[in-house]
This record gives sequence, C-alpha cells and structure tokens, in this order.
Amino acid sequence: MGKNKIVKNVPSLKASFECVLVCKKEKCRPFLEIFINEPENVEQQRLGILGGIFEITNDSEDSSYIANFLISVVKKEYYSKTKRGPMESFETALQKANSTLSKIAEHNSIDWIGHLNSALFVLEKNNIHFSQTGNTHIFLLRSDRLTDLAENSSAEISPNPLKTFTDVLSGRLEKNDRFIIATHGIFDIFSFEEIRKSALNFSFSKLHRFFKTAIGNELDRSAILMFDIEEKKTPDLIFPPLKVKKTISNAFSEEAFRKNSPLPSLTPSEDSQKRSADENVQEEEKIKISDEIQEELEKNATEFIDKKTGHIYIKEEYLPEKNISFSKGFQYFQIFQRKIQESFYFLKEKKENIFQKLRHSKISLKKENPSSFSNEKNENVFDFGKKMIHSITEKNRFYFSEKIKLNVLSLWKKMLSFLKKNNDTKNKLLSFFRQKKSQEEKDYQEENKFSKTRKIIFNLFPHISRLKKLFLSFNQKQKFFAFLTIIVLFVAPYFLAKSKKPVAENPPVPAEEIIGIEKLLANDKNVFFLKDEDITNVFSQEKTSTSQTLINLNGKIFLINEEKIVDLESQKSFPFPQNFFSSKKASGMEDLNLIFVINEKNSLLSWSPITSQFKEEKISISEGAQVLSIQTYLTYLYLLDGKNRQIYRYPRANEGFGEKNNWLKEALEINPENFSNVQMIINENIFLSQKETLEKFFRGKKENFQIEETATPIKFNDIYSATDSQNIFVLDKDNSRIIKLNLEGNILRQYAHKNIKESIAFTIDEEKNKAYFTTENSVTSFEMK
Repeated sequence: MGKNKIVKNVPSLKASFECVLVCKKEKCRPFLEIFINEPENVEQQRLGILGGIFEITNDSEDSSYIANFLISVVKKEYYSKTKRGPMESFETALQKANSTLSKIAEHNSIDWIGHLNSALFVLEKNNIHFSQTGNTHIFLLRSDRLTDLAENSSAEISPNPLKTFTDVLSGRLEKNDRFIIATHGIFDIFSFEEIRKSALNFSFSKLHRFFKTAIGNELDRSAILMFDIEEKKTPDLIFPPLKVKKTISNAFSEEAFRKNSPLPSLTPSEDSQKRSADENVQEEEKIKISDEIQEELEKNATEFIDKKTGHIYIKEEYLPEKNISFSKGFQYFQIFQRKIQESFYFLKEKKENIFQKLRHSKISLKKENPSSFSNEKNENVFDFGKKMIHSITEKNRFYFSEKIKLNVLSLWKKMLSFLKKNNDTKNKLLSFFRQKKSQEEKDYQEENKFSKTRKIIFNLFPHISRLKKLFLSFNQKQKFFAFLTIIVLFVAPYFLAKSKKPVAENPPVPAEEIIGIEKLLANDKNVFFLKDEDITNVFSQEKTSTSQTLINLNGKIFLINEEKIVDLESQKSFPFPQNFFSSKKASGMEDLNLIFVINEKNSLLSWSPITSQFKEEKISISEGAQVLSIQTYLTYLYLLDGKNRQIYRYPRANEGFGEKNNWLKEALEINPENFSNVQMIINENIFLSQKETLEKFFRGKKENFQIEETATPIKFNDIYSATDSQNIFVLDKDNSRIIKLNLEGNILRQYAHKNIKESIAFTIDEEKNKAYFTTENSVTSFEMK
C-alpha cells in the first residue's frame, strides 16, 4: 500500500482591526469617516478587504456629504466586477472616485478642493495596496522599525479633482506587521518617536486602549485605523493514497460492453468467484424484497384489523355495501391493487382499465375452468397470473422494473393461494366483481337510452327533401299561403326591430385603431412592431391606479403608486406610513441606493431597499411651491417648481438636504395648462419635456437642441435617461410607441404596440435591454431588439 502524503499549506495571513474615531462636535461628524468592508460572498473573497479613512477639513455644508459619498462610490466600484484582479479593481475604484469628484466640481461645489485627506488600502491574500491623498499617515511597524509609508507619496502642486488619487503603492505582508493609519492630528499630541515606542511596547489591544484614551482626552477631531497581521493557523491536509482505476485493455472488445465485465488480469477461478458473489447479492436482494412485502402486509393488518373483534374492515370505495368485513384474502387483493397503483406512472383512468381487465379475467377464468381456483396447484395459478400481468403490460406499453414485477407477482401468488384455502372469502370476492359488472351494464343501458332520445329529437325535424315534396304536392292556393307565411316570418322581425327606440351610438373609435398601428407608423423610420407574445406581464395590481412611477434603481425595478412601493423582482409591497398620505412624485438616487418620494404637502420621504425602512427627510421647500418633477444626480436632489418656474438644487446633508440653490439662470417658459405633461430627466444635462417639445439645459442655461423630424409628430408623455447613458427614451402613448434617441436628437429605434397606448409611466433597463411600462392595473415589459 502507498504511504499517505502530507501536503503543507502555504502560510496565509489574516488581519485584526481596531479603530478610534473622535468627533466632539456633532455638526462636524459627517466630515470624518472610517470604513472597513469585508467580502460579502464567495465571489468577492478573491478581492479581499477594502478600508480607509476620509477627512474633509472644510466645514461648509456643501462638503458635508463628500466623505460618505466617496465611500459608497469606491465600495460599489471595487466589488462590482469580481472577475477582475484586486489591483485592477482598486485602480478602477480610484479612477471612479476621481471622475465623481470632477463631476461634483462641475456643479460649483468646490469648497472641498484642497481640504480632502484620505488613505485607502486593500488587503488580499498576503499583499497590501494603498493610495493616499492630502495629509494622512500610514505607519508600518516591522522588525522594531517604524516607517511612514505615505510620506511624500502624493505631493501635488495644484489640486485637481481628476488627480485626487494618483499613486498606488503595493507590498508583501509579513507575520507580526503592524499598520497604523491616522489623520494628521495624531502629531498634535505625539511625536514620531513616541508613536514608535508605544507601538513597540504595547500589545495590540493595549495600544488601541492607549490611543483611544489619549486622543479622546486631547483632541476634538481625529481618526486612527490600526491592524495587526497574524498567521492564520490551518491544519495540514492528509490525502489517502490514490486508488488505481480499473481499465479495459481493448475498448472495442466484447468485455467493454458486458455488464460487470471482469478485468483482463482476473484468472478463471477469480472470475467464477466474482460471478457467484454477484448471484449472492441478487439473492439477498430478492430476500430483502420479500421482507418488505411481509412488512407491508403486517402494516396493513394493523391498519385495518379491529383489535377487539379481529375483523378486517375495508374502505368504502372497494366494497359494494357498507360495513362488510372480509377476512385476510381480500386484504391481499387490496395490497395487490395498491401496489400496482403505486408502481405505474400513467393516469388514473388507465389504472381503472387495468383493474377491470383483471376482474373480468378472473371471472371468465372461473366460468371456463372453475377448478383453477380450487383444484389446480399454486404453481399453475402463479403462472396464469404472471402471463396475465405480462400481457396487460405489453398491451398498454407500461414499464416495470424487476423489483416492481417481483412485488406484484408475489402478492398475486399469496392472494390466490389464500383464496384456494378460503372458499367463503373467494365467493364474496366473486360476488363483488359480479355486482360491479352488473352496475357497468346498467350504466351502458342508460347511455343507450340517451342515444335513443337523441334519435327521436332528430327525427322531429323533417329533411329538406321531404319539405320539397310536400310543397310540390300543394295546389296553387296552398302554395300562395305557404309562401306568404314564409315572407311574414322573415320580414316581421325587421319591422319590429325598427319600431324600437334607437340605441345610443358608441363613441367614435380612434383613427389609429381603425387603420392599425402598422399603417399609422408606416412612413416612420426604424420602427419595430411588437407582437403580443413579445409583451410579458410582470406585475398585476389589485386596485387600479392613475398616479404611478416606475424607477430603475441599480438594476432593480420598483413601482410607486399613491399607497405603496412595490419591488417587482420579489413582488413585495411596502405601504407608506399613515401620516404620509399619498405620494405625488418619486425618484431614485443610485449612489446612496435610496428612493425619494414627495407628497401633496411637499413632505419628503426616503426608502431603502436594503433595510425596507422609510425615513422622513429634512428639506426646505418654499410655501406654495408647485412641484412638477423631482430627479437626482450624484447626491443632489433637483426639484422643478412650476409656480416659480425654477429648478432648485439641494445638496445632501445630515438628516436630509441643505439649503437650495436656484439652478436656472433665467425663468422657464411653461404653460400652466401643460403642468401635468412636464417631465424632467438629468444626465450630464437637464432635459425638460412638455407635450410638444423637448428642451436641453446646461449649467442653468437653455441650449439649442433639435429632434429629428418624423412622419408622425412625437408626443412627449414621459421621458427617461440614466445618469451615465448616451440615450434618451420617449414615451409617446398617443401613437402607441417608445422612441430611442441619442444625445444629438437622432432617432435610433421605435418600438410600437397597441398596449403602449394605455401606459401611464415607463422606465428602461439598458443593461438587460428591457423596457417596462405600467397601465392602471398591471406592469408589463418587452425586450428591445
């Protein structure tokens, strides 16, 4: 035998984390954050742990959301694609953070520039990668030596949002490494040498307690994130010796296709021993089956035998009369019947046909040869049962395994052998079958009576040839009156109907329904006519609703109506709080993964799909403002006020939103009659649609924007565009279509279907290439081809 192999694992390291965060002023809390994000599933394990510190030293309200926002951006991007390597994912996350900061700066939020201090790190396997900006420090204690890894790592001459995070430093971890990431405030109470001595002399837990006490007593705002690297202890894996697989020397020989074919190396004596062993196994299997049959009999005996009287009571469906007790013979037949029912996989009607054939076969056997139940040997009866079952299975093409056949035949043999000894039970059983047969004959006679009645009714109506002969036999006077009678029968109903009061006419049918959508849009370009099978029902509403919004939040579709939010993926509903009343407008903020809903009283509510909780948001809206639409961009909330013809921009702040800014440089031109048709979307620009027009705005000013002309004029009932999308989608329900435009206004595709005419709102999932639209009582979708 081979010796067991011992495979030693490559030493793997793990990190133990502790953090200290001090912020004595509650108002300054959003400006300082520490985060440690560990993998949530198996796919993210290979990307390791992401963590870091963010500090904003400018305390303006516009900068209060920057730290939390950057954390969400970096975490989302880093773990978004698990097939990427850790280094590639880290660099992509830093680039995403830079582009996000650049977009924030474009919206005139620049107070944070030059005041952002941050250190980010990734721990994966036995490696570390980190990037630092601003005035933060990353200390490494290794072999009694303390090094500031962030010293001169990113020295910028002039701050640039696109170059906030530039350098990435990487290294190999070693056992007993200690990392301390701290804001610059640590040097207000400690020197570099004091930090080194404390890190050397204190254990990990005592050093954490020391920093927490010192910083908490001396500083108003500071943060420290520290972690120790330890060896992860894993047991050695012991593998058993490999077993040699049995192979066949010639794959095309007869032995390769023989069941349990012996190896070529077996001698004839070994071959015979193996065969005898297989026969013993088969014999044991038969004994096991017989034991199962006996257990089944005993089980049924306990179910149907009365313990006091010893009588066996059979269920009503098997007996011609109620409360008739049979002895053990009928029990055998009952088990036999149930075994066949359990063994076959065909329909119930097929089962009944089989048992009728079994019963008729037994009765005919009794008539032809009565001695088969009493005089013949058990072996002959068993052969008869075997042949009968075989003929039935062959005729009906049923499949029996060997075990099922043995079950059925064994029960058949036991039943007939018992009937041979008990004539009384046999007679009762035969009388039962006779009654069943007589009942079937009565049913057949009733069916014949019905067919006779049908023939009688049919004969009441004369044939056409008879009518013709009868009419020719009339004289001229009789023919005249017969002809007059026929005219009266056909003409009288017309005058009766005309004499009634005219019924109100139905409303006119729209022209497009008369001529069809295909003809209506025949001259339009890039039109794809959807078929009924292309439309899929996603959700059915219990109540009809005319105020609805569909939101695509990070790839998940949500329906918002007056009463609740519905997750279309899980089909779960989340009713609004009772004091919120009904919703008016809604929008999703992807960066914070929140849905914001505003009601008629201009109260703002947020809902998180992660916690499924509602939260009241603080926001200052002018009294009497008429909110026509709300949208989000990054962490800003944009509100369109129809009364004041202005778009307000609200920055994200603690417990809600900060003071609004007037985004538009000049007042909008909106007709109050079109307030219900005004829609707003935001990507890098803001687009406003009214019934007949679509306008583009950039940095508060209107820009020239024209849409490609179409044969059928576009009606802008609703519009959609994702934040980073290069397309604009238009819902034109007047013409039963959804139109896809590029940012230059050119028509790329049109999707038409009659159900779109009834739509209230719509949204698009460009990643899955699907469009969703809602009607009063349902939400449907189709694939955009």
